[in-house]
Amino acid sequence: MTQKNPEPENTYDVAVIGGGSAGLCAAVAAARSGSRVLLVERSGYLGGAGPLSFVHTFCGLYMPDTTRPPRLANPGIPAEIESMMRRRTGQDAPTAMGRVYVLLQHPQIYAELATELTTGEKSLDLMLETTCVDVDFSPDGTFCVVIDRAGSQQTIVCRSLV
Repeated sequence: MTQKNPEPENTYDVAVIGGGSAGLCAAVAAARSGSRVLLVERSGYLGGAGPLSFVHTFCGLYMPDTTRPPRLANPGIPAEIESMMRRRTGQDAPTAMGRVYVLLQHPQIYAELATELTTGEKSLDLMLETTCVDVDFSPDGTFCVVIDRAGSQQTIVCRSLV
């Protein structure tokens, strides 16, 4: 499947398969660092379990110790998302649930927020309703990734695959 001379529009520095919270953060961070990025998501929405399964809490944003005040576990884009979600949902602070803090979220607001984060990145191409059907590591150190969008397949080449 190795594509020797890919078309320039099918060549990326980074390809991210999956537009859930982790994929979203990886794609936006790579784009902000100057990489040309492709983000592939099989559904019609970004955000993963929130918008797709109507999960109403973010777990893992905060250090898991409710005996202390809440502290973000990771800086950067997760902190940016936390701030945006709190502002849009009117929350002053996370909620303690058992031994962890969670951020309450509204699935539709998170889908909108995720789309906003990606839309603002000029070097990030987003393909919704697209699946990854095959991956091959080439001898030249790149990845050839076959994606399918509405029954039409194409091969993209990238230096890094997430």
